[in-house]
Amino acid sequence: MSEQTPEPGAVGWVDITVDDAPALRDFYTHVVGWSPEEVPMGDYRDYSMRDAGAVCALYETPTPGETS
Repeated sequence: MSEQTPEPGAVGWVDITVDDAPALRDFYTHVVGWSPEEVPMGDYRDYSMRDAGAVCALYETPTPGETS
């Protein structure tokens, strides 16, 4: 894998855990223009958000008592 130096101000990689991953997926899709890629997690989905490459992972906050 080759290393690339990102442009100043470019997004690196961010993991975000939220209560409503689909809502944040829609926000980044419509406002920033990133494309979502679904990651099946059983009865729900997490998302890898992409522009030219993967830039962000959106995770659903686990329900108390639930294991991931």
